[in-house]
Order: sequence, then structure tokens, then C-alpha cells
Amino acid sequence: MESSAMQRTVRLLAGGKTSGEPVFEEVLVKELTAPGECRLLASPGLVLGVATEDILRVDSASGGFDVLTRGGNICIQLYGPPSVGDSVAPAIESLGGWSDGRVSKLTIFSLPATCGFI
Repeated sequence: MESSAMQRTVRLLAGGKTSGEPVFEEVLVKELTAPGECRLLASPGLVLGVATEDILRVDSASGGFDVLTRGGNICIQLYGPPSVGDSVAPAIESLGGWSDGRVSKLTIFSLPATCGFI
């Protein structure tokens, strides 16, 4: 695991409510030397299009971000009872993947893109 002195959370824009109000997610990152740039330390549960180890440039005011470099992982956000996440975990782990966390009915996995697609 990375040194905690280099870790922090950043707020990413995940989308918007039907009212137009923005939805944000706090994600754990490692700060990089360039201002606003960071590396995701775990795949997010709500934010789409990013995964563990991706390098982002984040606008701290809006939560908007650009992916600068892909980290080589795929984020899997599995919605359902914890038993569903538990049932697929062995298959994901057999491909070199891991669990990044669980909240209520959401389980988040990361999987190396090198495992390929069928």
C-alpha cells in the first residue's frame, strides 16, 4: 500500500440528480507532482469511466476530471445483495482481480485489462 502521507481523498463528479443537482464521490488517491494530478488507489463506486491506477487531472472546484493515463485496470460496479458480489469474487480473483470495497448493495472490483475479453 502507498504511504499514507501521500494519500488523500478528492471529490469527483459522478453525475447529476434529476433535479440537476450534481452528485459527487470521494475517492482515495495518491497525489502526483503536477498540480491537480493524482492516481486512483481504488476503483470508485459511482464515477464511471475510471479504475484503479488511472492518472487523473481533477478540477477541485467542480469535481470534473480528465483521464491522463489509463492504469491498465477495469472497474466493475456490481449492484445487488452482498451475496451476489460474494458469488462472483472467486471468478474475478482467478483472473487476477480484487475487491475494492462494498457499500450496502454495491460491490466494487478491479480487474487487470490484460485478462482480455471474450
